[in-house]
Amino acid sequence: MYRYFNILSLDVVAGVCVCSTFLGDFLGVNLHWGTVLLLGMCVWLIYTFDHLNDARNIPHEASTERHRFHQRNFNVLTMVCVMILLIAAFFVFIIPLQTLVWGVALSCLVLGYFLLLYLLKLKSSYHKEITIAVLYAGGVLLPAVSISDGTDTFQVIVVFIQFAMLAFTNLVAFAIYETDSDERDYSPSLVRILGVDRAIVLLKLIVVFQILLCLALLGINHFFVLELVLLLMVILLGSIVFYRQFFAKASLYRLVGDAVFVLPLFVLLV
Repeated sequence: MYRYFNILSLDVVAGVCVCSTFLGDFLGVNLHWGTVLLLGMCVWLIYTFDHLNDARNIPHEASTERHRFHQRNFNVLTMVCVMILLIAAFFVFIIPLQTLVWGVALSCLVLGYFLLLYLLKLKSSYHKEITIAVLYAGGVLLPAVSISDGTDTFQVIVVFIQFAMLAFTNLVAFAIYETDSDERDYSPSLVRILGVDRAIVLLKLIVVFQILLCLALLGINHFFVLELVLLLMVILLGSIVFYRQFFAKASLYRLVGDAVFVLPLFVLLV
């Protein structure tokens, strides 16, 4: 069951919703339930559209199970996307107006990105992981920031950078594990440009920097719980970078790499 949960990016959606709620708690705001659900639907639509587009552009049977699944179920998933889009349109009318305005602005950026990639046929090899990481960080922060009064700019910037680095580490780490299949399927990736060895060195430096940043911010009272959770997330995510041979078994890297973003749920439950 989890295999299909992962293939359909539902674990990513769960992580986004949990992280967004967690950041709302950190910034002292209560998110509207409709906002969290709408965020999850939007993220699923973006990921699924990207996977369907990749699957369509692979001229042979895809090398990865995820893309093969999207190739074989292209029509069904396309219909599901249309249905989810219609449901998402209904939720637009029940979320706070401020969140809607901010969401429209971010959506325009996302649409602009896809238009540049797919209509103008631009290659995304150099910036795909960076762009997705930035959009991910912006997406999880947007619901809380949009309704927060007098938000500390320093807090928002720090959290944005940390979540962007987490997402970037996740994406590039997966690309390192899947570099062979990416080569066969001509999938764009920063790893294909840098090479595996350079990409690993880059990720190790980023992981170490994230750990040091978390440790430095632990001394700030308001950041303590947040940084404690982020430190655990970075360590677990970093483990798939430093111990590749172990996590390559049975695609364990995907289980850990995506489950990391659900860790804040334990803090919310407590």
